[in-house]
Amino acid sequence: MPPLVALAAEEPLPAGWPPSITPTELATRSTEFFQLKQYLESADQLELAFAIDPQPLFAFNLAQAYRLADQPHKAIARYQRFIRLFPSNRFVPEAKGYIADMRVLAAERARTEMAQKLLEAEQIRARQEAELLQFRAQRAEEEKRILTEQLRKSNRPVYKRAYFWALIGSAAAVAGVAIGVGTYFATTPKVEGGIVDIRF
Repeated sequence: MPPLVALAAEEPLPAGWPPSITPTELATRSTEFFQLKQYLESADQLELAFAIDPQPLFAFNLAQAYRLADQPHKAIARYQRFIRLFPSNRFVPEAKGYIADMRVLAAERARTEMAQKLLEAEQIRARQEAELLQFRAQRAEEEKRILTEQLRKSNRPVYKRAYFWALIGSAAAVAGVAIGVGTYFATTPKVEGGIVDIRF
């Protein structure tokens, strides 16, 4: 087994560390995954291979795998590492071109995601406004129903109203008292300067 190469302090250990196979075997596996268009799996193998044996080709192909896996941020980071470690390599100009492409892609994707979030927020706001309008319409309908009922009750004939019978009852009581008082005075003898003969 080849000696393990220490990774930079800021870089985490790749998954599957430490490997039990050689960098060549890992590169072969990576190529097989790459041909099947399983780019993330290909990148995983190259991460291990580069950690053991930091060859320029491993570094470049690793960035390529992430680019084709539609992982622009990871691709940019791997291209930048490749350029930093191997600045005179013949693939550096190509890597710089890919970095520019990936940055445009990442920016466009960020704008798309932001637009999607704004659209979702607008949809939520529109739905809330629709629910509020529906609530107000229901409340207005209920108020209309109550007002209609009150108007219907107020338009009933006088004899159907409760206060009408209360007035009738009061008038009857007053009339009864008046009749009683009138009868009393009509049957009571008048006294003109004398006394009343009360008979038992």
